[in-house]
Amino acid sequence: INIVDNETDALSSPCSCMTPTPNISKSTPTNTGTSTGTGTAAPDNRPCTYTQELVTVLSDHKILNFDYMCHAAHGLSLLLIAEYDEEENETETVQEVTKSNDNDTSTYAYASVQNASSTVPVPKKRRKSTQLLFDGGPDPAVWRSNAQKLKIDLPSIDTVVLSHYHVDHSNGLRAAVKDISAARIQSGHPDPLVVDLHKSKITTRGLKVRGKIYAMKPDNPTIEELGGTMIHTTLNGKGHLVGNGCFYVSGEIPRKTSFELGIPGHFTGLEDGNWVPDEDVMDERYVACKIRGRGIVVFSACSHAGIVNVCNDAVEKLSSNLTGVVGGFHLAGSSVDNRIDSTISGLKELEPEILLAGHCTGWRAKAKLYQAFEYNFQPLTVGGKYVFNSM
Repeated sequence: INIVDNETDALSSPCSCMTPTPNISKSTPTNTGTSTGTGTAAPDNRPCTYTQELVTVLSDHKILNFDYMCHAAHGLSLLLIAEYDEEENETETVQEVTKSNDNDTSTYAYASVQNASSTVPVPKKRRKSTQLLFDGGPDPAVWRSNAQKLKIDLPSIDTVVLSHYHVDHSNGLRAAVKDISAARIQSGHPDPLVVDLHKSKITTRGLKVRGKIYAMKPDNPTIEELGGTMIHTTLNGKGHLVGNGCFYVSGEIPRKTSFELGIPGHFTGLEDGNWVPDEDVMDERYVACKIRGRGIVVFSACSHAGIVNVCNDAVEKLSSNLTGVVGGFHLAGSSVDNRIDSTISGLKELEPEILLAGHCTGWRAKAKLYQAFEYNFQPLTVGGKYVFNSM
């Protein structure tokens, strides 16, 4: 769920790879993956489905009231929800039957079936979920307002991950962490909220514009501001799993491509008031999630390391193909325009099933990405809901 992003677009239809087709079904696929010709619908093999904000507003409120529409802001905040099956200690007995036809002879397990040849014990499974908030956007008021409009279930958020110490990603956490923690306490949740930060020192960042360095304000929130009752703050520098192992939070992202060279004119402030060049932004991290039967979806907030470097690292670390890329690709601005074509070439080599680019990607890059990935590219928009489908 896109809580905060640079753009709002409640009307546009989804890209081709997310467009529903006739006679698809979310039920179990047939052996061939296509219609059997006996009235069985073909499975829904779309990598992702999309719900426009307008549809959500009409569904939730039954009226078209623009007071319920989210506000855009320069930044990013994504709520990631992973569903998974957890085996329980006890088992249940199901009947086993051999299904035979001209093309297939194999064994299937069913909850109940007539003329079963035997019964077999299998572990019970329960569907569970875990929720991770990835960044908070630039403004506490915008985050709080949009979360309310989207009816975000605050007590269900288990983990908050800050990608890097830039105020357009960190400042909204001043409201998010406080609101989530309070909601969890009020609901009687027994576990503390986990706030996952990079181990490097929180500092002021700046950008040089027309020869002058401007500090990014307001300052990043302190560790104390992102702590409190029933909050467990962790400082990490290496890749690790969170959310019951559903999400991978990266460590330092290797810079390997020849064209992804950080942010020209980016500086970090020292305690003595001086500035030092810091084009690499080495504290930035991404989040990735492996989709059953597909591959990994990479969530990159700003991609200061370069989105190709980010995706290559995720593919290598998680030993999986690339299903989706979501977030800011940082291709906006005259200083990085010359990277767009090389970035597109690098992404093509990775063969993602879908690209959802927002925040700092920029309109020139989005236009070229659409030309290169007409079937499976779509801009991210605030208020949009995206569901990645397992196989």
